Amino acid sequence: MKIELTADQKITLEAQHRQSHDRRVCDRIRCVLLSADGWTPPMIAHSQLINETTVRRHLTDYHKLNKLKPENGGSDGYLNAEQTTSLVEHLTQPLYHHNHQIVAYIAGRWNITFTVSGLYKGLKQHGFSYKKPKGVPHKFAVEKQQQFIKTYSELKDAALTLNIQLHYLPPYSPNLNPIERLWKVMNEQTRNNRYYPSKQSFKNDILNFFEVKLPQMASSLVSRLNDNFQALNPAS
Repeated sequence: MKIELTADQKITLEAQHRQSHDRRVCDRIRCVLLSADGWTPPMIAHSQLINETTVRRHLTDYHKLNKLKPENGGSDGYLNAEQTTSLVEHLTQPLYHHNHQIVAYIAGRWNITFTVSGLYKGLKQHGFSYKKPKGVPHKFAVEKQQQFIKTYSELKDAALTLNIQLHYLPPYSPNLNPIERLWKVMNEQTRNNRYYPSKQSFKNDILNFFEVKLPQMASSLVSRLNDNFQALNPAS
């Protein structure tokens, strides 16, 4: 929706914007003026740091009712009892991360427009509220933990029998882990400076590296995948 204003109407609105002490009125006036200058609702929302739904409501209010003051409050339409019950039941199933997603759902299903703030108040009246997720303690299986310890002990005993010396990497030392060098080669052959249009195409390219490319180039990697470790020095 684009607002059409005459030169006199623009002058009047600009003067009203300078004189008004109500920030909500000023927000509406700026939206109307910017629309008259050819700005789209997404552009106005981005420049004014407000929701696009709010911008469209302001423009609709001015276009239909010549309204600049928010004293009436509310939204363009309200859900009836049946629609409200249906919405409440719907919201108990999928998880919405933002109110504007619910606004879009209502508009698409019932062609009723809500502002984000108006919807927030309505949802709160029906017992919905946003709660920041809390961390849940990690769950572990005692049996699997003991099984790992037993297997690890057996591995050490087997290594000793086979005259194999185990070396333990210090923490936070990827430079001492030869597998990191293989990841670097993989990135060079697949990921670096490449765009993948889908997750599946990325996965296919990674699998192709390990199943096709790596066996073909294995002999040339002897100089890169070796025990010539890079020692890091302290910064100070």
